[in-house]
Amino acid sequence: MEDDDFDDGRDMHLEKPGDSADKYAGSLNSLMRPHQAVKSEFWKTIQEKALAKGGKQLDKAGHIIHVEDVLTAGECLKLIKHHEALTTERDDPPSWCFESEEWINRALDESQVGQEAETFQINQSGTKGMYCAKSAEVNDRLSAKYPHSTATLVARGENDDVDAVERKLESSLGLPKDNAYHTQLIKYRQGEKYYPHVDCNPSQSPNSENRNDRYATIIIYLSDVKKGGGTTFTSLGVTVKPKRGSAIVFKNLDSKSACNMAMTHRGDAPLSGVKYIYQHWYHETIIMPSYMQNIILCDNSDSCREYIHAKATRDASDLVRKGDMARPNIKKGADFYRKAIEKQPLHAQALLYLADSLAQLKQDREALKYFEKHLKLHPKSIDGNFVAAGIWQDMGRKSKAIDLLQRVVAVSPHDGDALFNIAALYAEEGRKKQAVSALQQLVKVSPRDHGAHTFLAELLTDLGDEETAAKHQKLAAQYKTKSRQ
Repeated sequence: MEDDDFDDGRDMHLEKPGDSADKYAGSLNSLMRPHQAVKSEFWKTIQEKALAKGGKQLDKAGHIIHVEDVLTAGECLKLIKHHEALTTERDDPPSWCFESEEWINRALDESQVGQEAETFQINQSGTKGMYCAKSAEVNDRLSAKYPHSTATLVARGENDDVDAVERKLESSLGLPKDNAYHTQLIKYRQGEKYYPHVDCNPSQSPNSENRNDRYATIIIYLSDVKKGGGTTFTSLGVTVKPKRGSAIVFKNLDSKSACNMAMTHRGDAPLSGVKYIYQHWYHETIIMPSYMQNIILCDNSDSCREYIHAKATRDASDLVRKGDMARPNIKKGADFYRKAIEKQPLHAQALLYLADSLAQLKQDREALKYFEKHLKLHPKSIDGNFVAAGIWQDMGRKSKAIDLLQRVVAVSPHDGDALFNIAALYAEEGRKKQAVSALQQLVKVSPRDHGAHTFLAELLTDLGDEETAAKHQKLAAQYKTKSRQ
């Protein structure tokens, strides 16, 4: 389903040190800088681990693997119970949302909804906006026309049983939890299905800037279904029947990282009983998912699904949005983020944004408390590690700052700000050879960075390498002149 990554798209800005290396480390307290995490090819690991567990490839390319006994009956039952508990927190009536104004008007007309029904537009992060309607009549009539499955969304830290499964899948099948969207626990009643679709985005080129598509998907069957309810890959003629505890894992992208239309699949309606599944999307690189509003979303495959977050999470997300709107009044924004955490103590975005706000208010020790909670949920968070490094730097803990910045570079090797600041911190500690190493890595990824060349020249001069220092000084002058033209 094309409900997208739901990443925040905030603008980020950080001022790097100027030409003189005397300034050393620059500001490390700006959240949401432009950065690009490295994309990882983890399918081979998944394939090897799945086959080692007795899994079977279902297609010639080896892009679909069926694995038995991924979860125990007890684990499946706990997830089903959690799904059912969350459905009691749905909106009543829910908002029905479509991807275009034309489509919602047609749906309302064909369902003979009264003329008084009003439509409105909402924006989910990462989408172009959706057209919605909400009333008891809208819900009754559209539910009759569009039978829909129900997905409860569970963010990391909200439920111990769900978190345990996520860790188990990383250990047993190599599915990286840092790349995962929220867990989805989905229920199909008789007659409810999902039409043929792909989990990736076919409209995005593999070379699209900042693309982070769904690389792989796992579906675990939480219940047995005697008739129907399978997952059918329509282009391949492959159908997997639901068996409690078994799973299919499939790669959504082809060898060129384009969306693989051969992975088109549908969720067949159960003809007896109820089908419960666990579904997780794994992106090309790390992701910190944002939070959907509770809606019934109908996508361009003519499929509809209700999405439900826990009420505490939904309330916290509303407060986070209010905090965002309150900026640039940092203190007012922080108050909203703090209230969000009171509603949902492990709301990843609220923790990050409150920590950043407190850092800007110079409440460093309080900020670190929230950064640590955020990083416990998302240890590879680029923004969390970067800004926390700035606090440790301000507190004189340069080694701790370097450790966090190295985490950033491990995920985002081209992060020039992190590399420059690592070099500057090393230089402040008198570890000039390590500083040179970081700057050499920086000029490989940003060869026109005249500030980095200037800094390198100064350090190399101090280390007695006059010849190499002169080369970098020349490059610094060359690129500085060009940047002014």
